[in-house]
Amino acid sequence: MTYEKMSRALRHYYKLNIIRKEPGQRLLFRFMKTPDEIMSGRTDRLEHLESQELDEQIYQEDEC
Repeated sequence: MTYEKMSRALRHYYKLNIIRKEPGQRLLFRFMKTPDEIMSGRTDRLEHLESQELDEQIYQEDEC
């Protein structure tokens, strides 16, 4: 893994509140979520997106 790939992953995890930087420490991060919590969050978002798409399809059919 290159430095660029690692730093990109850290930025991504930081934005999603998966990790946070430890105050007063250099290059030390703490995971805020377990892998199970992260995966369940993904499935929740997918279910939400699927329900939104279904609602949009029903709305479009009603307009016709």
